Amino acid sequence: MTALSFLCVSARVFRFGFGFLNNVMKLSVPPNLLLPVMLGFTKDPYPCVRKSALEGLVGVCDSGVVVEDYGIVEGCYFRAVELLLDQHDYVRLAALRAICSMVRDMNVGVRVEAFTTLGKITYVSEDILLQTLNKKVDEAIKVKQSLALSSSNSHEIHAGVAAGAFIHGLEDEYSEVQRAACISLRMLCVISGRFAPDAVSILSYVLNDDSVIARLEALKTIHCMAMSGCVAMKEAHIDMVLGTLVDRNSQIRSRAFDLLGSVKLPDLKVSKLTVESLFRSLDIYPKSEAEIFRTLFNMGHNHGKFAVRIVKDHYNKIKPSNDEKSGCYGSRIAGLLVLAISASLKHEEHFHQIPPRIFSYAAAYFGRIAYALGDILDIDSLLAYLSCCGEHQFEVQSETRTRPEVLPAAKGQQEAPVHVFSAMQIVLATVKRLWPLVKCGCTNEVLKSLRCCKESLAAVRAGSFAYAAAVAFAFQYIHIVKLVTRVWRHFEVSKTCHLYQLGDFDLLLGKLDKAILAIRYRFIGLSKDVELIIMELLLLNYLLQLSSSHMHCKTLQKLSTMVASVCHLRDAKSIACSDFVNLLAELLSNGSFSLDATGDQCQLKKLRDLFILKDVILTEEIRHISAELVVLGFDSVSPLRFISGLPVGIPLDITLYNVTNEHKLWLKIVLDDKVSEFVFLDMEEYGGLDEVKKFKFTAPFYRTPKTVAYTLRVSMGMECMSEDLHLVRGHGGPKHALTYISLEIEAYFVNLNADHLLLR
Repeated sequence: MTALSFLCVSARVFRFGFGFLNNVMKLSVPPNLLLPVMLGFTKDPYPCVRKSALEGLVGVCDSGVVVEDYGIVEGCYFRAVELLLDQHDYVRLAALRAICSMVRDMNVGVRVEAFTTLGKITYVSEDILLQTLNKKVDEAIKVKQSLALSSSNSHEIHAGVAAGAFIHGLEDEYSEVQRAACISLRMLCVISGRFAPDAVSILSYVLNDDSVIARLEALKTIHCMAMSGCVAMKEAHIDMVLGTLVDRNSQIRSRAFDLLGSVKLPDLKVSKLTVESLFRSLDIYPKSEAEIFRTLFNMGHNHGKFAVRIVKDHYNKIKPSNDEKSGCYGSRIAGLLVLAISASLKHEEHFHQIPPRIFSYAAAYFGRIAYALGDILDIDSLLAYLSCCGEHQFEVQSETRTRPEVLPAAKGQQEAPVHVFSAMQIVLATVKRLWPLVKCGCTNEVLKSLRCCKESLAAVRAGSFAYAAAVAFAFQYIHIVKLVTRVWRHFEVSKTCHLYQLGDFDLLLGKLDKAILAIRYRFIGLSKDVELIIMELLLLNYLLQLSSSHMHCKTLQKLSTMVASVCHLRDAKSIACSDFVNLLAELLSNGSFSLDATGDQCQLKKLRDLFILKDVILTEEIRHISAELVVLGFDSVSPLRFISGLPVGIPLDITLYNVTNEHKLWLKIVLDDKVSEFVFLDMEEYGGLDEVKKFKFTAPFYRTPKTVAYTLRVSMGMECMSEDLHLVRGHGGPKHALTYISLEIEAYFVNLNADHLLLR
């Protein structure tokens, strides 16, 4: 106790010197007695005493003395935190030294709290702050005005304690400590203009850490510093960030995308490297497409000049090429189109440097682009913008064309008809450009491109019957081209492989036949040119059927009838036919397609090679014939009832669209894929002049099974009156082929005497 009393007295005597600290180190005083005394002096009204008390506390910790009382250690920590806000510079510096010494504490919680406290510092010497990022004490550190009361030796001690404090935290084995260090760096970056760049250099190496939390927090910190304008990202920093784009953790990739989309890239070289790295990530993680597209959009917005250069360098890859086996359509191309769109939206001078065809290709990828940018742009306005900027809108040179209003429509506003039809025309033109790739065997690339076209159409919202009909026609047309592409593949494989796939081939031919019948008979108001295109598709379908291993006389008859119809339309409307039709008509006229000559596959191949897709021009007069069926009084709880052996009636609510009295409609009722019945709908009774007709109808079904319960499937079909080959047989049923205009619905029946089934 005598030694302790001596310390108390000497602390008051050596108030302005270092006697207190020296006496502490010389006397053997138990830590549980010594530390409370020092804590008391940290509240002394004289700043020199507070400073010496803090230095004494740090000296005890550095001397290797083990303090087992956690409360005393915690008290030292919190008192040091309070002194970080002391009004005297050298007291704050002593507090900083105390906190820095605790970042190496053996207790994880103490280290976490130490770094948390470092982030709360508001006034500190810039030299000492920079020293926390460097383990080696900088000899060039000079004592500044705020440290005038400290000797050079004291300042060197301060710098030595602070040296590498944050490096120790970022290299800590515990992710909690690493996270606390990153958060503190994030908060301190606004204090010093020199601190943030050095901190980013250290954080870049943390991106290779094994800890997911450390990598994620490092990216967050770099992002925060970049957004606050405290640091300009260098090539070395960007290079380290690009490595995280292929990280297995989706959160890290997402944070890297956000970072790259917001920072300022130093030059064109780094911009190209960034775009290529994003595409590499897209190849590995295709589900990240939307995030990557948003990143590319932000890059084009922030670096329009670089974006235009990159798009021009890749223009030949964007431009369709018939010679490249891989095709030119894919996620990378869509990403480049996003880059071009963003650059043109932000900078008008860059709009004039981008070829108009780029915008046409972008409209063809509108579905994928709209999905990715839906949270950034008004999709309706984007559609209008792309339609106006497409090459078909400009007959003048690119230098004189005027950029339309950027996103003129309000959020949620319905797009104008001209933009809807323009977008569909661009998509259909893209389908036409795919045909050479079909012929050269690029099946997979074509199917991917057709999928993109469907996504683009899905993004065009239909707001009226005219829109719905045009979109439905485009969907059906793309579906037909997809089936033709899959059928065409069978002529590119070897003969052995073809025989093994014969069943699939016949199935595809059947689907193709139904799809072409649907597009021919379910749409009215088509121009004669479009009707001729559909007829040529039918001719190709029949030709493909003749090219199969088994021949049918009916197929040849249909081919002859259709050629006659095409020639009649050609003569009546003075429409020029393709070489495909002309050669086919010539061969039929001279008897080259007799049943005895069906083995001439070379002749069939020549005809197939002559076929090409033409431009499909739609108008607002197009209408779509369709129907909706709803079973009345039926749900999962209350099924319909029946008596075995007696007919049943299916109560239906029917809605017809664009059906006239000339159309012959049939309800098809199927039981277990074996029993089918047809019910005729007399349009003289239910028809009218309205485009939409609604009525109720009870459809009878006579062949009820002897069972407790069964399900009937009901659909509506329309007779194809020109198909007069009696393909559908049956007493009282349709005499012509049917194309179905409604979805199939189900009606569930339960025997009237089987109430026990309803109670289960």
